[in-house]
Amino acid sequence: MNTQTIDEKTKAKLIAVLKALFPEAKIYLYGSYAKGEARPYSDIDLALDAGERITGGRIDEAKSMLRESNIFYSIDLVDVWGIPQHMRDEIKKEWILWKD
Repeated sequence: MNTQTIDEKTKAKLIAVLKALFPEAKIYLYGSYAKGEARPYSDIDLALDAGERITGGRIDEAKSMLRESNIFYSIDLVDVWGIPQHMRDEIKKEWILWKD
């Protein structure tokens, strides 16, 4: 099995962008990279937990900034308080804390 990992430079850039926009939020990695099953064209799945729902289109702003940040990967970003409970529960089964 040929799995992919996220290099430290990319991880640092992702955290820097998200930390600038959401200093209060915890950042979690989930999905194929968290499970060690990522392939060359897998997206990076990230979840934000600010303790409450992130409002005012801030998630869309973050997605736009990530697209413009010259990160090679496609990024899927979710607010854990903006998704249904069953989805949040599934994400929590596999997530890895990236930034507290």
